Amino acid sequence: MQLDTLYLRQSELIQTQKIVQAIFVGGQSFSVSGEGYSPHGNIYCDRQQIDPWLFPGLEECLIAGLLCNNSKLVKKEKKWMAVGDPNEVAMITLAYKAGLERSQLLEAMPLLDIIISMDGFSGVVTLHKVIPILKRNSKHHHVMYGRSLVDKVLAHCEWMTNLNGQKMWINLPEIEQTIADMKNKGLDPIILTKKYVPPTYDNLSLLDFHSGLIFMGIQGVMELK
Repeated sequence: MQLDTLYLRQSELIQTQKIVQAIFVGGQSFSVSGEGYSPHGNIYCDRQQIDPWLFPGLEECLIAGLLCNNSKLVKKEKKWMAVGDPNEVAMITLAYKAGLERSQLLEAMPLLDIIISMDGFSGVVTLHKVIPILKRNSKHHHVMYGRSLVDKVLAHCEWMTNLNGQKMWINLPEIEQTIADMKNKGLDPIILTKKYVPPTYDNLSLLDFHSGLIFMGIQGVMELK
């Protein structure tokens, strides 16, 4: 039996569905519309529909959620289903709502390495080669994307990105308050981080994830009953 088929049958048995309902990037909160794993919906700021492409910091937060991922969103008999971790598929669904496509991104940012489970951080780290095809990829470096369900990862963040994708000093009290607010609303906050490393890096080390991280944002995930 193929692995995807096995995961699909497990998903059918569990029937756990999750959806990203809130995003926090650069001090700004966003809401998300849509139903289940359908990759159709919109992103809103102050109840106004926005184009994520206009906010580079928001766009990269969605890219990180899509690439720092080991799951799939598949369509079976006109129904969208999760193959793998429901949290990861929720982030894939969000990225698809923004018009992002994983295969295209991986052409510009090939995956070099991945750590599926980080001890104490409950998350995933991926390492990508950045090919200078796009303007935002003009620098020659590799980038680590990390996601974690544990907020202690913030202790390893020295910077954060604003909505323009620029680096700024991290505002920990605001981030911690946002995490608390999401939890009070029944959302599971997924924290997304990144770190630039030299182009000589080909393999991940958890030691690299313990310092110099840049906080990118939070995706708030709700389990659908």
